[in-house]
Amino acid sequence: KIISALKKYNKELKLLCVGDDWQAINGFAGSDIKYFKRFNEYFDNAVVLNMFKNYRSGREIINYSNKISNESFSEYSIPVINNGEVWRVNTDKLFLNLNNSKHYNEQAEDDDKYLFSDRDAFESSRQDICKYLKVCKKIIDTNKNAKSILILNRTNNVGKDVSLKNFEDKLNEIYEKQKDKNIKSKIEVNTSHSSKGKEADIVIILKVVRGNYPLIHPDNELFQIFGKSLNDAVIEERNIFYVSCTRARKKLFLLTEEGLESEFLLVNNPDTYDNNNLI
Repeated sequence: KIISALKKYNKELKLLCVGDDWQAINGFAGSDIKYFKRFNEYFDNAVVLNMFKNYRSGREIINYSNKISNESFSEYSIPVINNGEVWRVNTDKLFLNLNNSKHYNEQAEDDDKYLFSDRDAFESSRQDICKYLKVCKKIIDTNKNAKSILILNRTNNVGKDVSLKNFEDKLNEIYEKQKDKNIKSKIEVNTSHSSKGKEADIVIILKVVRGNYPLIHPDNELFQIFGKSLNDAVIEERNIFYVSCTRARKKLFLLTEEGLESEFLLVNNPDTYDNNNLI
């Protein structure tokens, strides 16, 4: 409306508009994809240039991400960089070596007592979250040459009583105890929404499970009076997952749980990662 008013009083007004409809993830704030789809209807004689080449992510990451958006878009992002890896990790298959377990091995190097503490949110009753934490540590430790590592979650909460900040603090605490400040400085933990515009050598996406990707909020029904359908919400959720995946330059790790996998993950299910007995 502001632009239309400016055009009314300045017939010579010229516009340069840049955007990416594959990354349209702000519908909750009133953003409307129709301005992408019907640009020429709102701005007469517009010249539209499409850019499909991707200079960030490796080929395998792009090929996987294209599959995510295949139902929404007829075009494809074209990879320029070769290689790239996409891995699925089933966190529920991971064993925690804990002293309250009948299988606890006191002599094992991989002693997981460090994951638990009475003074933080990671109590033994939240072992599923601890498995995500352990997987992240293992991935980070086996990719120490990476310049940057980005850990993403759909929301600000990893579990019922565990915030994303709790998760980040606990991960930092582990590396502080190891006095490995170099690793700690490489790690960023954020939400999928906040990752837009960012990139990293390694991207780890937490909880790629039903109810998280896609996350269909009950409030979506209220937006039907504005012409928004449930399908619109699903498409936007798919865009959020696409944005998360395409932050990765070299390696993408999708952390899930067998039997609870996100429908987006199952569109093009990647190989399961089992390096260094990870699962």
